[in-house]
Amino acid sequence: MVNFVELRDAKFDGWREFAAAWSKATTRLHDLERSFRAGVNDVVEQAGWKGISAQTADKDLERVVRQIALSAMQAQSIGSAADQAAAEMPVIQNALLTAVREAEAAGIKVSDSGGGFVLDASAPRGAGGGAAPGDPAKMQTLLDEFKRRLDTIIRQACEVDDKFAGVLAGLNPSDVAATALNSWENAQEDARRVAALHGVNGLPKDMDPAGSAAWWRGLTEEQRRLYLSSYPHEIGSMDGIPAADRDKANRRALDARLADLSGRPLSDGEFREIKNLQAIESALTKNGTCAADDSGILLLKFGNKFLDGQVVMSIGNPDLARHTAILIPGTNTDVAGGLEGQMKRLDKIQDASDRLTPQAGDVASVFWLDYDAPEASFGGLDKPWESKVSSVIGWDRSQEGAPRLDTFVGGLRAQSTDHHISVVAHSYGSSLLGDAGRKGDGIAVDDMIVVGSPGTHTNSADDLHIDPRHFWAEAADDDGIPGLGAASHAGWQAEHGKTLPHEKDFGGNRLVASPGDHSSYWSMNGDQPASSLENQARVIMGLYDDPNPARRPELEHGRLPTAPKP
Repeated sequence: MVNFVELRDAKFDGWREFAAAWSKATTRLHDLERSFRAGVNDVVEQAGWKGISAQTADKDLERVVRQIALSAMQAQSIGSAADQAAAEMPVIQNALLTAVREAEAAGIKVSDSGGGFVLDASAPRGAGGGAAPGDPAKMQTLLDEFKRRLDTIIRQACEVDDKFAGVLAGLNPSDVAATALNSWENAQEDARRVAALHGVNGLPKDMDPAGSAAWWRGLTEEQRRLYLSSYPHEIGSMDGIPAADRDKANRRALDARLADLSGRPLSDGEFREIKNLQAIESALTKNGTCAADDSGILLLKFGNKFLDGQVVMSIGNPDLARHTAILIPGTNTDVAGGLEGQMKRLDKIQDASDRLTPQAGDVASVFWLDYDAPEASFGGLDKPWESKVSSVIGWDRSQEGAPRLDTFVGGLRAQSTDHHISVVAHSYGSSLLGDAGRKGDGIAVDDMIVVGSPGTHTNSADDLHIDPRHFWAEAADDDGIPGLGAASHAGWQAEHGKTLPHEKDFGGNRLVASPGDHSSYWSMNGDQPASSLENQARVIMGLYDDPNPARRPELEHGRLPTAPKP
């Protein structure tokens, strides 16, 4: 409870210093977390320490770093609550002091008594005017009005004080030391209660990527910080939010979910989920943390919508890069077993592209697995009945995932409209790209590259809402998948029958491909990219009108664009 004297005489500089101290502690803890991950976890990982003792140490190291991250969350919540209290209470105090001055100007003396206040009408009338002498009725009316006004202000101060006291009392530092299973959940609830003090309550609904970007830009720095701490998974999954902010939110959400799943019995679904999340964490650990302007890994989305996992990761920041490539994988891609290999492909795309221009860091490469990649197994000629191909021959997976690809690209465009975006779609991933490109007004990319494609569910490149000169296909001589998948996914032209994207009748460009099979499109010749990878990189970097013909993409057939994309 707050009484009249306490509110009148309160000094709030100490409150502001208290809030600033917690803010500084939060920054130091975040710095410590980053240093610990890069300086301890990464070094241990890179040292190649193996065995039971290494596994035990790894768990201990992760527990410590999560304690640091949890401490940072709690410190931020305390500092935010104190900062808001230091902002709100002086306003109420000023209202009280104004009321006292106006009462005294009206001829009413305001005195304190036992912490409360007493109004005395016997004082001379002030310059502000009041009741005329000998008019007790009007004086009583003034007394009643000022009493109600002061009582209202004090009641408001009590409500605000109770609000902040309740929130601060709920912050439990013992969670950090105990690393209780529900400590992250509790910290999340604390963060949301503190955010509510600042008017941050929930998230707007039904925004497209451009709307999300505009909403985020319209927030204050403090509001953005509160959303990142209070709704990390939601913000991290929102297309249109800057990539660096999504990364911060998703790393926090990943820590929270791993902590929640650790140390307790798991269902079959949760067991698969934790394996997927551990693979994501391993990819982040091996590549270190990422600032907004470097070439490290950014975690742009993760989830458990599908049993095989869900993740979007970027090498480099696509908001800052002049060129961005998006890799969409195909059949049998999962997170737990396949992320490491896919990230190696992404590394090759990144390196091959970046070496084509003198400026380092002007390209970002994104691994996009935000759909349920189909599963397929083949029993072979001796056991064909053991083959499982129902999901890979159907269109359900590609059609379900295509809208998410469209909004992801829309989110990149919402951050920067003048950079060059390419998609590299492998195998069934090209069918998903086709579904995204043929619907509505298409997908906002500058170039489409399909490799080992069984078809894009279209008859020609013209159906994909893109200039056919900016549609590119690669097919290795020993890649049998395009032919096998044509029956389900290729387009149909009456005069040609089934038409695959790399065929001349499709109307796009066919790039020269390296000798190889369905997995050979990112091969190297020593330390140099082989033809398939080199030609992808030349398209990604927009070199199709380069003054040096030797740097342009090599075509089996088709027409190069006459001018580079921005």
